[in-house]
Amino acid sequence: MELGIIRIIGIVVFLYSVWKNLKDDYQQEKLIAYGWLMVLVFNVAGRVVYGIENWGVWNQNPMDWLSFWTRPGFDFIGGYLAIILASWWACRVNGWKIWPFLEDNIGNLLLLLMFFLADDFVRSRFDLGPGLILLSCSIAYLLGTSVKGKYRSFMWYKSGKKGFVFWAVNTILFVCLAVISTWLSLGWSLVINWTMSLLSLVGLFMLGEIIPGLEINRRKK
Repeated sequence: MELGIIRIIGIVVFLYSVWKNLKDDYQQEKLIAYGWLMVLVFNVAGRVVYGIENWGVWNQNPMDWLSFWTRPGFDFIGGYLAIILASWWACRVNGWKIWPFLEDNIGNLLLLLMFFLADDFVRSRFDLGPGLILLSCSIAYLLGTSVKGKYRSFMWYKSGKKGFVFWAVNTILFVCLAVISTWLSLGWSLVINWTMSLLSLVGLFMLGEIIPGLEINRRKK
C-alpha cells in the first residue's frame, strides 16, 4: 500500500472507463489523449494546491513538490476542480459539446477521485478526513448517476438538456462536503464548499431553464 497501488489501479480503471464508456460517441485517439491529460492535471493540480495551502511544507527542497511517494500531501478537491476545468478546455479544443460530454464523463472523473481518496484513506490508517470526502463522493456518485436517463421526465426540469447529471452530482457532492466542513469548522473549506454547492445548484437551474430568464446558452429570438 505504501507504493500507492490503489492509485495506480485507479488510473488504469479511469483510462479504461473513459475509453469504454465514450468510444461510441467520440474519436478514440482523442479520448486516449484526454484520459492521460486528466491523470496529469489531477496529480499536478492536487499537489500544487496542497503546497499553496500549506505554504512552506516543501520549501526546503523544490523537488519535494514532485516527490509524490516520499512526501505526502494532496488536495483532492483542488485536483477534481482542475480536471473539470481541463475537461471544459478539452471540449473547446476538440469541438465536443460541453454539457453532454461532462454528463457522460462525470462518473469517470469521480471514479478517479475516489480511488485516490481510498488510497489515502488506507495509507493514513483510516483517517477521518479522506474517509468523509470518500463517503461524500460515493453518495454523490450513487444518487447523481441513478437519475441518468430519467431526469427528462421531471416536470420541473423544463429544458430536458443533457448536463443534468453533471450539475446534480456536483450539487450533492459539495453540499455533503459543506455540511462536513461546517460540522468540523474547517474555515476556508467551509466557504469554498458552500460556494461550490451554490454555483452547482445555479448551474442546474440555468441549464434546466427552471427560472424564466435564467438559462445557459439562451437563444436570441
